Amino acid sequence: MACKNDGSTNKIAGEWQAVALQNPQIDAILDEQKKVLDTMTQLPEAPSYGMTGEVKSLDSFKAQAYRELDAMRQYYQQAATETRFTFRKDSVAVLGFPQGDDSARYTLEGDSILVLNERALKGVGDERMVMRIRKLSADSLTLMVPDANTESVLRFRKIK
Repeated sequence: MACKNDGSTNKIAGEWQAVALQNPQIDAILDEQKKVLDTMTQLPEAPSYGMTGEVKSLDSFKAQAYRELDAMRQYYQQAATETRFTFRKDSVAVLGFPQGDDSARYTLEGDSILVLNERALKGVGDERMVMRIRKLSADSLTLMVPDANTESVLRFRKIK
């Protein structure tokens, strides 16, 4: 099944490298955790946080927690920038993620809706995963990707 919009199909065809991920809900959670640490004045009970006896002071607890928050934020950004989407002209999308690749048949609905259908390509999986195209040019693609209770914005640059 060919994509319905030939102009957009020609623009989206090719290989795209993610350059940024924005997720307001994840950012808000990480920012809230940082605020909690910034205002913390007492060392919490070690068992309630799964901490070992190595944390002896409030300062060492905060330092460790800040490092963990920074590591989570870096992981989240690194995972995004290791994402690569390839939209082939035969309407197959190959989605490359750090944890592995996936594929689906894709169609475009107008200029703003990208629909992925795993079942049409593989016989199993989701039949309709919808992403909104916020921007599509010859060298730039921005997708709004819905998730369970959140929505991420992935920005890509064209590499081929």
